Amino acid sequence: MAVLDADHVARPNFLINTLGYFDDPRVALVQTPQDFYNLESFEHSRTAARDGFNEQLLFYRGILAGKNRWQAAFWCGTNALLRVQALKEVGGVATETVTEDIHTSIRLHATGWRTVYHNEVLARGLAAAGAGQYLLQRHRWGTGAMQVLKADNPLTAPGLTLPQRLAYAFTLLGWFDAWRSLGYLMVPVGVLLTGAVPIHAPLRSFALAFVATFTLQQLALWLLGRGWQRPWLAILFDVVRLPSNLAATMTLFGRRTTQFQVTPKGRTGERPRRTPAPRILSAVVVVSGLAAVWFVATVAGRTPLHYGVRAAASWRQAGSRSTWRW
Repeated sequence: MAVLDADHVARPNFLINTLGYFDDPRVALVQTPQDFYNLESFEHSRTAARDGFNEQLLFYRGILAGKNRWQAAFWCGTNALLRVQALKEVGGVATETVTEDIHTSIRLHATGWRTVYHNEVLARGLAAAGAGQYLLQRHRWGTGAMQVLKADNPLTAPGLTLPQRLAYAFTLLGWFDAWRSLGYLMVPVGVLLTGAVPIHAPLRSFALAFVATFTLQQLALWLLGRGWQRPWLAILFDVVRLPSNLAATMTLFGRRTTQFQVTPKGRTGERPRRTPAPRILSAVVVVSGLAAVWFVATVAGRTPLHYGVRAAASWRQAGSRSTWRW
């Protein structure tokens, strides 16, 4: 059974290049990448007209291919083929969550079925055109991940291998990265409002450690991402989807039932227009601005606070030797 979203168009060789995997009687799913033909969408980079680069490219061309190595590639909703017999064996498509694709995949793997990721674009569809669509879509995906954690947590569900548990946990728990991002945004505010500096080391030592760590990190991402990783674009989207991801993770602790909500696209989607900034991001900007004003006032001696390290660095005389302290 081939599954395609209504806004996706399959290439003529879609079935030719995927049906052969089902010669293995234990293969339940063959998933292919998602790619998009509306290159002016919110998810695409400014160079998309030349290279087709979009925010989901790293996942579909790098990460999911890696999961395939550990028999942990999962159904992504569209551009896939499924064996009907396998679906019947697990009770059909899992409709208890709004991310029925990954939920069904967990049940297939738990009962011993195999999955295959065919890393070739064989169908293209519509990406979220605007920020509103994008945030709505990510909130649904994140909410579904929380529902899966409550319904069939891969860390405890029987039948999965250790690599499969780790692969699923990486995907489902990855939505909590939003809290890490929020923490990064609030660290400067905390430093300016309290004067507590989280780093205390000579400038030379700190700079050496920071440059070495940052360089190795980016090199690892570049190598593991097979060229599909763009650091600054990843950071930008980490901030953009912060509000939807935070809201989605909070549903893990609630009892309210979330219904599936289709992302409006095409003629039913929103017309290109500037989307109002989410309240939490506006609040972060306002608080950061107030912290900056507080810092200036403190340096000018207008507040009771004293910075042991002004502007994150201070000049200290130590006998005949001067050193920077961070």
